[in-house]
Amino acid sequence: MLSSTLLLILSTLTLTPTSHSAALAPRECYISGERWDTHSGDRDVRGDANEALEDLCVPSKLSGVYTPGQTKTACVHLTYLKCAEFSITLHGDIWPRNFTMPDEHCKRGLRTEIYGCDRGGHKEHHNSNPVDVSPTWTLRADPGEGACQKSPSGEDTVCRTVY
Repeated sequence: MLSSTLLLILSTLTLTPTSHSAALAPRECYISGERWDTHSGDRDVRGDANEALEDLCVPSKLSGVYTPGQTKTACVHLTYLKCAEFSITLHGDIWPRNFTMPDEHCKRGLRTEIYGCDRGGHKEHHNSNPVDVSPTWTLRADPGEGACQKSPSGEDTVCRTVY
């Protein structure tokens, strides 16, 4: 989905509320691909995706401790032939330091992508800590047509078209 998706940088800027200051960065909304509301009938697909964050934003899945360069991914079945991929990446040359993505920051950041972009999107979050190294995170939410399946590598579960 993401590799064939064109990106549009919107001028929408958001702050990630934290105990530290947060730097502003543009949100990148996808301009092609599946919409959150396609094939949903009377279902609130965005609401379903938002509710799924309660189960996904826990240390055993998307929140918790990250090593530099690590990406955690998850796929959620939303409706018949609709799923969503979520991912969080810790960037930076901050080895050997690990950083923690708190559950609430995970939910808040992914919720911003669910409700801020009709076709999903991603945004970098820069948390400035005046005393220490500041990590950069990318949070992504991408609706897709299909069902959650293991990737060819078998490492991740991804949204794949099923016919």
